[in-house]
Amino acid sequence: MQGPKTKTNPTIISAILRARTPVERFGLAKPWQHYLLVLLMQAVLMLTIIRFRYGLISRSGIVMHLLVLIALVITANLVTRPLFRFRFTAKYFVPAGLGLLQLGLLCIYVYAAIGYRFWGGPLNVELLTAYAPQWDVLARSVGFSPTWLRGGALLLILGCTTWPVLVFKPHKYSDSRFHRLLLLLILLGVVYGVTRHLWLPREILHSIYYNTALTMAPRGLFAPGERQTPTYSTAHPLQPKTLRPLVLITIDALRSDAMQVYGNPTSNTPFISSLVASGRLQRLDNAYSICTFSICGLVGTLSSRYWSQLDRIPDNLPDVLHGYDYQSHFLLSGDHVHFWHLRDKYGEHLTTYRDGSTQSGGYINDDQLLDQWLSELKPGVSHKSFLYIHLMSVHAFGMRHEEFHAQVADPAVSDHQSIGGIDRGNYIQRYHDGILQADDSVRKIFSWLGNHGWLNDALVIITADHGEYLGEYNILGHGHLPYEPVTRIPLLVYDKHYSHYPKRLIYSQVDIAPTFLRALGVPVPVGWSGIPLQQPTGRCAVAVNSFNVKGLVGVLNGVPMKYLEIEGDNAGRYLLDLRRDEQKQKEPVNTPEQESRIKQMLDCASDK
Repeated sequence: MQGPKTKTNPTIISAILRARTPVERFGLAKPWQHYLLVLLMQAVLMLTIIRFRYGLISRSGIVMHLLVLIALVITANLVTRPLFRFRFTAKYFVPAGLGLLQLGLLCIYVYAAIGYRFWGGPLNVELLTAYAPQWDVLARSVGFSPTWLRGGALLLILGCTTWPVLVFKPHKYSDSRFHRLLLLLILLGVVYGVTRHLWLPREILHSIYYNTALTMAPRGLFAPGERQTPTYSTAHPLQPKTLRPLVLITIDALRSDAMQVYGNPTSNTPFISSLVASGRLQRLDNAYSICTFSICGLVGTLSSRYWSQLDRIPDNLPDVLHGYDYQSHFLLSGDHVHFWHLRDKYGEHLTTYRDGSTQSGGYINDDQLLDQWLSELKPGVSHKSFLYIHLMSVHAFGMRHEEFHAQVADPAVSDHQSIGGIDRGNYIQRYHDGILQADDSVRKIFSWLGNHGWLNDALVIITADHGEYLGEYNILGHGHLPYEPVTRIPLLVYDKHYSHYPKRLIYSQVDIAPTFLRALGVPVPVGWSGIPLQQPTGRCAVAVNSFNVKGLVGVLNGVPMKYLEIEGDNAGRYLLDLRRDEQKQKEPVNTPEQESRIKQMLDCASDK
């Protein structure tokens, strides 16, 4: 026998529903709740992928961004209320506008992922502006089809602008709810005002606008302030003992073990290899970059300073040479103006400055621009000239031309594993194509030097700013921990005046600038860490760093070793035997013998 049915109190149901949707009590109707939920889910998905893929977005940064999205939706709700009085704007205009806002946020996440993937930080506004007109060339440079990207972008635009039109309906709002939302927005604003200093380095929109999430150099290098000026421990001569042309060539993202001249079976450096074989070019082995990014690598090379010393804009080679009436000519592929103001780090004493951003047409990262720049260069007195050339052919964003196709001997070129959405085999093929193209650019540079009478007296150094991962540890590109693929770089010297540089256990890119000064017979400024390549040394270790990592790499009793002190994720101290896989050696330092070896490396790293 059934008992009497109990009537449910409708007020209880209403209370439960109101409790489930507390945001509605503040004035957000169902469509707005759905819209906010989509934005939050989109943000959580994209930022979580970036966090776990690159480890550069904190949990607190994700939470802060979600609060920003809530504030954006509340603001949009308040601003668009008057438009809901008109049927057309309520049904089409406002929803389409909200869809474009969602699309804009999605684009920011994608651009941020690209920035973290290739540059170690989200692309800033200036870089976005510089590369936006060349997005199709940029897409082709990394192996994506612009046609497919256009199709995907069109589908995203249609999807983002269509679904809000279908969901949003004209809605009347009460004044009380307006005031509630306004009060909530003010409350969020007060909280933000009090904690703004915490948001700047963490929240992604702040990082993009204020350039606060940079990981490719110490933060002090980007801080405003006066640059250092060269100082000397003793009085320096008014004139060099020797006057001769100085030439520096850096090839972006070039690792030495991928080059034919360093023993790679792929024939990708025919010109450079011929110079070495004839004895005109000296190959120096076991050379390292100071870090894993371009900014620290290039600035460190020109200023002879390790990562830890780049706490402000340093004096550099052009500054010193300016004191001896040398003219410095910078011809740089790539965009060094908008790339976090790298141009400013080069100083004021540049007679000629050209880079990819200063030309009116063509792709920013096309090394063929160099042909025109060299033809237009008026170096003045060649024996008082410093020529610095930077090449982008090897970099993932560099322009490859069809005539440069290497027959890659590496079997990994057939590995079509997808890493971060990029085909590994194709990436390796394009990398070797870039080396072959860069080798041809070096040939053209030497031809120009010969035609202008520089080669007999010139000191020419060819190197790189850092190396590149080619799938090792499931990584393509650079940045990350300073493992061997991204820190081993070439070091090649052309010098008819000094045909046999003394052998060393290990070289660093900080040695390059002092080498130019030794060639002129002038002193090295105080604060420079490098040792001229002409000088014998007992140094057996050099510093290699990256964001949150202090490191040393050296040779102890014939054994190549690396010491890493890691902060943040995977924090610990590790001593690695470079004869074995670096990443598989995860046991932290825990024995007196290891501590003794670390001390040996620290001691000999400062040995001049």
